[in-house]
Amino acid sequence: MIISSEWSEVQQNIGTLVSDHQNNRPIDAQDFPYIKKSHWTPSGEVTNCSNCRKKFGLTDRKHHCYRCGHVCCWKCTRYRRKLSILAEPDPNGRSYQVCASCFDEGPQTIGQTQDLTDLFFTLKGRKTSPKYKSKSGSRLHRKLDYQKECRRLTEGFLAAGGTSWLKSASLEIMKSFSLPDWQKGTFYLPKGATDFCQLCEQKFGLLTQKHNCRVCGRVICSSCSAENLILYVPDDGEQDSDPHWAIIKVKGCPEVEPNLCLYQHPHWAIIKVKGCPEVEPNLCLYQRVCGSCQAQLEDIQLAEVTQAVVEEEQQDIFSSIKQVYEKISATQSKVDTQLPKYQELIEGLEISAGSPKYLPQARSNMQMLAKAQADLSDHLTRLVVEVASLKRLQPSTAAQLKLLKGLLRAKYEFYQENMFQFRDLRRRLEAMTPTEVLNEIQAIVDHQAINSAYISTKQLGLEALLLADKHQFAPRIAQVLATVEGVVMEELQLSIQEHREDWDQHQLQVQEFVKRCLQGSSHRFVRPSRRLTKAHGTKYVSQFLTERSEIVVTQIHLQLCAKCVDKKFKRTKEALQAAQLQLLDNQEKGQRSTTVGTESTRS
Repeated sequence: MIISSEWSEVQQNIGTLVSDHQNNRPIDAQDFPYIKKSHWTPSGEVTNCSNCRKKFGLTDRKHHCYRCGHVCCWKCTRYRRKLSILAEPDPNGRSYQVCASCFDEGPQTIGQTQDLTDLFFTLKGRKTSPKYKSKSGSRLHRKLDYQKECRRLTEGFLAAGGTSWLKSASLEIMKSFSLPDWQKGTFYLPKGATDFCQLCEQKFGLLTQKHNCRVCGRVICSSCSAENLILYVPDDGEQDSDPHWAIIKVKGCPEVEPNLCLYQHPHWAIIKVKGCPEVEPNLCLYQRVCGSCQAQLEDIQLAEVTQAVVEEEQQDIFSSIKQVYEKISATQSKVDTQLPKYQELIEGLEISAGSPKYLPQARSNMQMLAKAQADLSDHLTRLVVEVASLKRLQPSTAAQLKLLKGLLRAKYEFYQENMFQFRDLRRRLEAMTPTEVLNEIQAIVDHQAINSAYISTKQLGLEALLLADKHQFAPRIAQVLATVEGVVMEELQLSIQEHREDWDQHQLQVQEFVKRCLQGSSHRFVRPSRRLTKAHGTKYVSQFLTERSEIVVTQIHLQLCAKCVDKKFKRTKEALQAAQLQLLDNQEKGQRSTTVGTESTRS
């Protein structure tokens, strides 16, 4: 309950991040205090780069290294490192430009934590130590290593003919006459050594037969034992590396004796216990165990099954976290690459009062600046969408919750820092650029944004239509996207006319581009898992399409809001937002139907 409430708060914070990015909420500059500059060398006293000795001029400007304070050229200060406000290396600090010497200067020691690896292995060793094991049961059972005894039985079964049904049948016959060494436990006691059952102390007679427990080796009567331990080779033909065991007729044992399967190691199980084969394998051998050993093996078998289920669930969520983390890391690398380029363009831009009020048709600095600005905005928006995808996960343990909270905190700080720098650079650009040129730059960004939204919406709609046709389900998602595509196309046509471009030629280029994207799976928005499609069929594909479509539509909407002013492409933004709500509603309905179906199946 505590984990659920804490994760609900985290989900609300993720929603706030998406909302702030969509509405361009200002970031408080007090959250990012600038570094102290008292140690900086006055730039007026320096005429050459302190590193490469290059002379400064109109095209080679002066830049300070935030770490040492020396004045260098741009090429010598193109590195970045996290520093504290005292200009000391700090992994928890803010990223600043530094020279090559400061970039290579020693490890970052401030903010590092103590290495607890040795302590971890020490505690782990204590937990697995025999003296920490359960002390329930008799003195003999406290001395028994049940994993070792089961390994003896499975390995002995394999050596005695565990891959041959004929040899296995002979073992079943011969066990009535003599007991082979591999079936004798560590504390094996010959039948003639006692006349009493070592569990119930009943005296053996003509009607009370003696037996040996195959695990502990004690002499027991029929009432205190049963042939509930099955050694078997699975029938599924899959290779396995470790032998298994189980008590038959106990939850966790094979329900049916396994078939012959060459090149496999035998398993063990307690029959009628969770974890045993559902059908008796063709190649198997039943072994007699006492009640005490059976109880211990049942606990081990159930613990292994439970652990396997937990590990599978944890593996699913950890694999999902890993996939999202890899996507976020790739986007972070793009931001780290693009932000210095955008800063370089702004710092190297020379715009005088007599700058032209229009951009030439050739690729100019203004067009490069517009593209860099749009690309950086796209990367930051994609980062927000990928962080928001963590909202769909459901942590079940405190460790999973802690991992997700730490990941979200780190990525949020990265977003805040880089978005603040991006907006600060845009303010610098606005301060030194004439209004006419800014309008031209924004016009290029707007045109690229609506064109990108049209291409993405068109491709996503075609993918939804192809999947619906292939897997034979209603093309509701394709219909929703077709409505959005129509609205986007109308506003794109107006933008094409304003830029005096040929609409028909543009349509041909878009169709060719989308066709190439659909031909290769790596450029598709929706790529269902083949394994899950084979396992769950149409239902999985439909739900996955709805989920992915909602994510892509959200990303298109956020990118358009981040690049363009509120009044620009208003109809497209409203259509995208309506489609996003409709897709979310369809997704919730699909999840409810899946829950109801699961509950009915269980009942």
